[in-house]
Amino acid sequence: AHIIGFKDYAHLDIDGEMAQTPEKVAAFLSELVTRCEQKVAQEVEHIKAHLPQHIKLTHNQFKPWDRGFIENAYKKQYLALNETKIANYFPLEHTLDKLLEIYEQFFGVTFKKEPVAGLWHPEVELLKVYKNQEFIGTVLLDLFPRAHKYSHACQVGIVPAVRKANTLHPSVIVVIANFPKPTSTCPALLKRCDVITFFHEFGHALHSLLGITELASFSGAHVKTDFVEMPSQMLEQWMWDPQILKMVSKHYKTGEPLSDELIEAIEKVKNFNEGDHIQGQLFYSFFSLELFKAGSPESDVLWQELHKKLRPHIALYPESKGYAAFGHLMGYGAKYYAYLWSKVYALDLFAAIKKVGLLNTKMGERYSNDVLAPGGSQEPLILLQNFLGRAPNSDAFFKDLGV
Repeated sequence: AHIIGFKDYAHLDIDGEMAQTPEKVAAFLSELVTRCEQKVAQEVEHIKAHLPQHIKLTHNQFKPWDRGFIENAYKKQYLALNETKIANYFPLEHTLDKLLEIYEQFFGVTFKKEPVAGLWHPEVELLKVYKNQEFIGTVLLDLFPRAHKYSHACQVGIVPAVRKANTLHPSVIVVIANFPKPTSTCPALLKRCDVITFFHEFGHALHSLLGITELASFSGAHVKTDFVEMPSQMLEQWMWDPQILKMVSKHYKTGEPLSDELIEAIEKVKNFNEGDHIQGQLFYSFFSLELFKAGSPESDVLWQELHKKLRPHIALYPESKGYAAFGHLMGYGAKYYAYLWSKVYALDLFAAIKKVGLLNTKMGERYSNDVLAPGGSQEPLILLQNFLGRAPNSDAFFKDLGV
């Protein structure tokens, strides 16, 4: 970084992004910290007042390994939401078929399942994708866990979508997940978080499919890092809409969709502990940013300093090396803030789309043409302004957060 004139790696890493400078990123993150502070404090005190009977705090702090259990117990007791029972409404085969139908209606594309052999595993499925009767790409679905497989979820672009001299070279994309396998007595059942994950990763896939450019380096999701998560995070929002939940759900035994009561419970849980979740993302974002600045303290020290500042309600143990499991540092460097940055835009666009209709094909066509089709060939801010007809803002983000 110094050799080519930058103060440190953080400045080099962010120079080509929407944010442009670490200082601008720090200001963005600091505003979120301030705006979320009161909500987080209220959430923490509320949870402390409703702890499961056998859970004990340590110096008035949560033990980190208790957090998931505490949240699930609260959902069951006070929000009438049992995620395991909800999964009965999302058998994998039906759910994926309905998700593809939603994409077909909104984006004006067609998916055709084709038999395939000779790939790396027999469970991999193949989808051919068409738009206006033109073949635009292939999506390979590798959805079940197995030994030595990547254990998270992601979208991988294999061949970029390129059009040269009116000739389209279709894309090839892999969507990887680790959803539960069917058993002899029960189909594969997806938890809501699994369905949201599929929406997220397929948002990347649709970007790769529809972002057809002349240069491969600009194709699809080859965009600025602090914009790349916008399409995926926006599609996640579909899974909070009552109409979409009715469409996608079907109890694997009764065939009934989610009841109005269950959907109401799902809506109530949307902002449950969301302030705390955002604060957790802020903690990781600040760590990612500060670690690559000149004069940054050692990882151990920085981790503990930021934890005390941003996560004071969660106990931190001296032997904790949480940063060693922070995998995004490898690919994102100083840019983990990109998730929050792009979510602000995602919610702004989602609010605009929802006003017209989440299944409105004309709106989907506009979104495809104005935002996805240019890939990385135009500045993201210009794409957003073209679609919205105004400068993007954070109003929808904070309204969704309830602050």
